[in-house]
Amino acid sequence: MVPKKSCTIAEESAIIINRLLDAFRDEFKRVGSEWTADSIHDLRVSCRRLRSALLLFSPYYDSNVYLRYRKSLKVFMNRLSTLRDIDVQLEMLGEMDKPKAEYLLQKWHDLIRFLTEKKQKLDRDLQKYIKRRSAILSFNLPAPVKGCDMSSADAFPLLFDKKVMETKSLISEVNWEKPFSSQEALHSVRIAFKKLRYTLEIFKSLSHSKADKIIENLKHTQDLLGWIHDCDVMYAEVRKLVKRHYKFIKTQYFNKLDSVIWQTTEKSSNKSTSSDFTDIVLYLSRRIAEKRRKHFNQAKKTLNKFHTSQVSI
Repeated sequence: MVPKKSCTIAEESAIIINRLLDAFRDEFKRVGSEWTADSIHDLRVSCRRLRSALLLFSPYYDSNVYLRYRKSLKVFMNRLSTLRDIDVQLEMLGEMDKPKAEYLLQKWHDLIRFLTEKKQKLDRDLQKYIKRRSAILSFNLPAPVKGCDMSSADAFPLLFDKKVMETKSLISEVNWEKPFSSQEALHSVRIAFKKLRYTLEIFKSLSHSKADKIIENLKHTQDLLGWIHDCDVMYAEVRKLVKRHYKFIKTQYFNKLDSVIWQTTEKSSNKSTSSDFTDIVLYLSRRIAEKRRKHFNQAKKTLNKFHTSQVSI
């Protein structure tokens, strides 16, 4: 159902939220009979879109029930994201050049086997978790607060401009000269771009022909920031793996890894001939660093351009 332009923002918010809630319920039921990577992905996307709409329209719903449901969706989303992170890590490994040295290649396969086993366990746990969470489908949207009489056509540009300003503010907090300290800031910017994109998609019918081009640009930037985030998550997994299996490793080793992953320019390094597991971690860290450095430099240009440009609908 496409809401009419004469709707108030409160009326239209109810139409949109209920439509997204129906889509979430459909995807939830789908994974019960079709447990695949695609169905899990679609469930995660439908959950994320519903959460974004609930947050966007929260000023129009002063209700504890509304707030609790938003929080329950966040917990649910986090469980889905954990499995997604493992999928991405295995995909990244598949795209990287395998080490040529035999002793490194063996450890490379060991690492893939470890992540695959972890994915299988997460997959089983997630199936059980989803079966127990059917109550998350039971949500009745409360009545909006009184006084929300502004038309959706008038309210949308204000909502969109607010999201743009919030996003630009977060971009200004990124320290481009210190990549290590940029992790949290870039992650916040990535989330902001998702919310901005979903806001525009929700009201696409009201934003005329400019919407498609802006959405395309937002999606490109979101993907770019997502690739950086994937590198950060994988590097964090590498560190946890080392700590879990090699408790004797000294701080100096992690400092060495950090110097590899966070350098902003390519540096040469001596090859190691050790057969220790830590060598494959160092090899992997260099590959992650190459990917992150490329995306980081692209993101710097893209976000600076967005920050200084006039974005309006």
